[in-house]
Amino acid sequence: MELKNEKAWNNIINHNLDSYGKRIYQYAQKWAELMENEIKNGKKVKEIANKTRKLINIGKMTFYMRRRAIDILIICWKHGQDLWEWQKMEMKNI
Repeated sequence: MELKNEKAWNNIINHNLDSYGKRIYQYAQKWAELMENEIKNGKKVKEIANKTRKLINIGKMTFYMRRRAIDILIICWKHGQDLWEWQKMEMKNI
């Protein structure tokens, strides 16, 4: 996973050591890795975000937990800005 803000990522991990918090950042990391594999093949985040998030199987994730994972990736991940753009479009479609 390519980070743009490693300090923030480490801070999030260090402050979320319980099982609930751990699932959130594990979800975020797995999702980013799945998207990065697609990005390497020329895909754009907006094309793959929805599909790849459905491939993650780490146990029950609430809506809030998924939202927190998105927030974490927007702040920390190299492609966070693109994910933010995708998320804005998704919210318009609700």
